[in-house]
Amino acid sequence: MNEKIRGLDGLKGIAAIFIAYVYHYCILFAANPFSSNVVMDKLFCGINIYAGYGEAVFFLMSGFLMSYVYKKRIKKQGWKEFFLPRMKRIYPLMIATVMVVFAFENLGKLLLGEYPLYGVHGEIQYGWGSLLLSVLGLQTGYISDGDLHSVNGPAWYISILFLCYMISYVFIKKIKNEKHLLFSIFFMFLLGVVIAANHGFSVPLFYSCCGRGFVGFFLGMLMEYFVDVKKPISPLVSILLIGEIVGMLYLIEALWSPQKMVLTELFVYPTSLYLVLKSPGIQNLLDKKIPRYIGRISYHIYLLNFPILVGIAFISKLMNGSLDYNNPLVWLGITAGSLFISSVVYRGKFLFLKS
Repeated sequence: MNEKIRGLDGLKGIAAIFIAYVYHYCILFAANPFSSNVVMDKLFCGINIYAGYGEAVFFLMSGFLMSYVYKKRIKKQGWKEFFLPRMKRIYPLMIATVMVVFAFENLGKLLLGEYPLYGVHGEIQYGWGSLLLSVLGLQTGYISDGDLHSVNGPAWYISILFLCYMISYVFIKKIKNEKHLLFSIFFMFLLGVVIAANHGFSVPLFYSCCGRGFVGFFLGMLMEYFVDVKKPISPLVSILLIGEIVGMLYLIEALWSPQKMVLTELFVYPTSLYLVLKSPGIQNLLDKKIPRYIGRISYHIYLLNFPILVGIAFISKLMNGSLDYNNPLVWLGITAGSLFISSVVYRGKFLFLKS
């Protein structure tokens, strides 16, 4: 079986760009660099809203690949062969970024009398307990929801991703009957919908972020059962599906946030993944050199951007500077710098592992 599907890296890249350089920028700096331009303002704000749910794209793809690529392997592998390579690829970067954020935030508190960036729950989020949980990858879903104990805020996703990996690994390893396995995956998907629709419960493993992870990851696994990637769809069907995505975005725009989140993660993002899996035109577009490369460094973009923003805020306040985060050139400079650093770290890590 040819396990490589063109366009998936490009989709990851787009999701990472939108989450890091639109959503995180807007929410952390309370800024909109394109507010003075009507067209760009509407586009930027629209991306910002739905990029807030963008981790669903990563969950979907991870779930799909778990079933498409790794299901047969897991039946023959031990847990070390499955988990250690993933931990080796993700944990060192996550731990390094956690340490950087912890240092900047606490140094800012010491020198400036305040946390430089995102310090609403700073005493908890940047405390020693949160540092320990974040280093272990247990920052979200086990004792709290969201990023309350996630020193590097966006790394909450890693905690939930590995939770989904563990559950699906046990299912695949222990459930021999394929129908029973499919039912178990469907059950976890439905459980995620219930949790997410109720905005989470105050119970470990039933928090809102757990629900979001279960919905995306196990829906991705379900898609592998019913989507034949070897049979492409026609350009007309591709256009109709793009129209459906646009229509869904328009219809759910006025909904309350939890409803909007659930519908986006149930319909908009799965349809987007379906297009990448089945449409040769979309695959050709996303498999170009630049989007493919951005997809390969997507984890670096996602995990490095927050400490970069914290560092910028710390230095700016330490020097009594006043960066205008609503200035498009400031946004462009920060985005370009973050992309450059992500690329350099990725290349350095790649060369180190290769050697």
